[in-house]
Amino acid sequence: MSLEDDIKIYTRQIEENPKAYGVYNNRGWVYYELGQYERAIKDYNKAIELNPNWYLLYNNRGLAYSELNLNELAIQDFTKSLELDPNNFWTTIRRGEAYSKLNLYELAIEDFSKAIEIDSSSLEAYFNRSIAYSCLNKYERAIADISRYIELNPDDAKAYYLRGKYSRDLSRSDFERAKSLGYEE
Repeated sequence: MSLEDDIKIYTRQIEENPKAYGVYNNRGWVYYELGQYERAIKDYNKAIELNPNWYLLYNNRGLAYSELNLNELAIQDFTKSLELDPNNFWTTIRRGEAYSKLNLYELAIEDFSKAIEIDSSSLEAYFNRSIAYSCLNKYERAIADISRYIELNPDDAKAYYLRGKYSRDLSRSDFERAKSLGYEE
């Protein structure tokens, strides 16, 4: 069965029961999987109209907004989702990613840190937080996070590259600081 077949099935179910908010969510997810984000958002809007208290609807609509680079709207939805389900790991990660896309790195770090509190072995949280720290020139913290990531996932070549890059950037900032203090070779 294809995703298009799933849409037909869900559409039939909605015709039979137009208040079936879960079916709107399911069809919205299929549209999301097909890259039809505007259609997904339309289904999530209807599902939220029918049931405004289900965290998953806001999370899923936030994902669709993120795909459209509507990060402010995504953050609003992820925040609402977290009000309804405060310890949702994936929603916390996704909101942190949306903050990062808007260069709101301090807020992103808060979310990635919360995700680590929820799951201390989270690859995504350590990796993303290391990048956010590096964007704020907090290289020691970036190195600590990417090193923890490497401990958990030792076969990721990109992580080793990032650790080397962060170390180089830290060294460069140390050399610049030494020079600004009057040190000469």
